[in-house]
Amino acid sequence: MRSKSQVLALYRSMLRKGNKFSDYNFRMLARRRVKERFREAREETSEDKLKLLFEDAQKNSEMLDRQTVIGQLYRWTPVTYVDEKHS
Repeated sequence: MRSKSQVLALYRSMLRKGNKFSDYNFRMLARRRVKERFREAREETSEDKLKLLFEDAQKNSEMLDRQTVIGQLYRWTPVTYVDEKHS
């Protein structure tokens, strides 16, 4: 079984990683999903199920790392239109 401190560390780490998204909607989605998943897992008592949930959370943590890097590589910038006739 994972210790409470390991689970809390993973939870905090995933929240921090979710906050790295530059887009507000992705940031809020990541925070909401992390909180929902950990709340659902709080009710679980089976050791095998808890182990699987922890491993799944670790995989999702790695996915958050990849997604934030991708999001930073391909940032959206607004297009500005300059009318050269009236400049």
